[in-house]
Amino acid sequence: MASERLLKSLIKPIMERHPNLVFFDKKLFFQPIGWYLRGCIFGKSRSAESVYLYRFVMPLFEPYVRGQGGWCGRLRTRAGSEGWDVAADDFLAEFEWAFETEIVPHVEAISTGEDFKRYMEKKLDFTSWGEFGIAMGWLHMGRLAETKAILETLFDKYGARFPDDDVFWMPQGRMNLRAIETDPLGLEAKLIATAVQTAENFRIAKFWTKPEKFWDQPPRLA
Repeated sequence: MASERLLKSLIKPIMERHPNLVFFDKKLFFQPIGWYLRGCIFGKSRSAESVYLYRFVMPLFEPYVRGQGGWCGRLRTRAGSEGWDVAADDFLAEFEWAFETEIVPHVEAISTGEDFKRYMEKKLDFTSWGEFGIAMGWLHMGRLAETKAILETLFDKYGARFPDDDVFWMPQGRMNLRAIETDPLGLEAKLIATAVQTAENFRIAKFWTKPEKFWDQPPRLA
C-alpha cells in the first residue's frame, strides 16, 4: 500500500483548495469535527501500488476501537475499479472527481443528529445494521422515544440470535436503552465520555475541539 507521505503528496492540491481538511493516519477528514469524524479513508488493497478508497462518517459518541472505520462504503473509480492505482497518471484527477462528487456533498456538512440520520437513510453504502445508525441519529436529536423504538425492534429481532459481544452495536444499544428507561438525564454525560474515548482511541484529540454540549435541545421521551 502507498505510504502516508506519498498519499499526502498526491492529494496536496485537494488540501490546498479545502483548508478545512486534515490528513492523518491515512484518513482525510473535515474540520471542525464536532461530534462526527467524516471524510475518506485510504485502505489497504491487494496490490502494493493501489489503495481502496472509502467514504466514511464516524459518530464519536458510538464506541470504536482502532481499525474500525465507522459507517463507510468503498468507492470505485469512474472506470469501475475498486483499486485506485496511485502510480497512474490520472490518479489525482480520479481522486478529485471522487472527492468533489462522492464525498464532499454527502458528508462534509454533517454536524447534527438530523444530518446523520438523513445520511444513513440515503443508503449510499452497503452497511449492515443501518437501522442502528438511524437510531443514533435520533439519539443525537434528543428523540429518545424514536431511539428506543428502533433499538427494541432490533433486539427483538436479533437479540436471541447473537451474543452481545458478536455484534458491535449491541453493548452500546443495551446501555442506551437502560439509560433511556432509567436515567435519561444522565445519558448525555455517558455519550460525551464515549466520544472522548473514541477521540483518544483514534489519536485525533489534538484535532478536536469538543463542543460545549451534546444536545441542541433538551431530550424528549415522547
